[in-house]
Amino acid sequence: MSEDEIMDIIKGWNTANILDKNSFIKENDKLNNFKVHQISAAMPIDSNPLGLDTDQLVVNILKNGIVRDINKQICLNLFSSKYFDYLDLTSSDGLQHYTDTRRLYNLICNCKVDYTNLLTTCMVAGALQDLAEFSIVPVTDLLKSSGGNIYHVGKLPGLDIWVDPYMNYNDGRLVLFKNTESNITDVVPSIQNGSTFAPRLMINYKLDYSVSDSKVIFILDNNSSETFRQYKSLQRDIKIDDILG
Repeated sequence: MSEDEIMDIIKGWNTANILDKNSFIKENDKLNNFKVHQISAAMPIDSNPLGLDTDQLVVNILKNGIVRDINKQICLNLFSSKYFDYLDLTSSDGLQHYTDTRRLYNLICNCKVDYTNLLTTCMVAGALQDLAEFSIVPVTDLLKSSGGNIYHVGKLPGLDIWVDPYMNYNDGRLVLFKNTESNITDVVPSIQNGSTFAPRLMINYKLDYSVSDSKVIFILDNNSSETFRQYKSLQRDIKIDDILG
């Protein structure tokens, strides 16, 4: 493809053809409080001795870059919830035992809000898969998951389970929520440093998104873990807000 053909493809992008149909983010074209975002990728070189489709590779990299940017914004919002709980496993070995995983599941089930989605790490999702109530998604669906993006691993009764591969493996947090929505428009590509040996394809796009109320659960496996530090920091912030409020 020529540079113009790549640009024409990108100009036609919107929410429907950027987000995978199995994404945990749904399209809502009524969202219109837009902010401009920007990503970039290196343009393919003319010399291609391996015969790779480098043009399509760049297009895929850019599309995945937009998805990762959207995921990042939404996840920051979800995990910044004022609603939270914790599971104290400091006297145990974390989620190494079935009884501890069952305690986590009971804590999830006792939430008063009927959440429909759970987002967490590979580690926590792996522990939840040991539950009899867990049903894994078909392998064909897992294979379709976009590289590096949030993907669907299975279900618990009433809950779709999602994994964010960019969260640290030992991050002991999960977040419960009902839905997330986004609207993407005005995707504008441009070529930067076009006269050099390292041109880059830059994309500006407008994004608005919304998230429902969420609840974060901290799995505290030891007093020196990052999750424990985050939990204590959140408690301090709430106390300061109460004092200032």
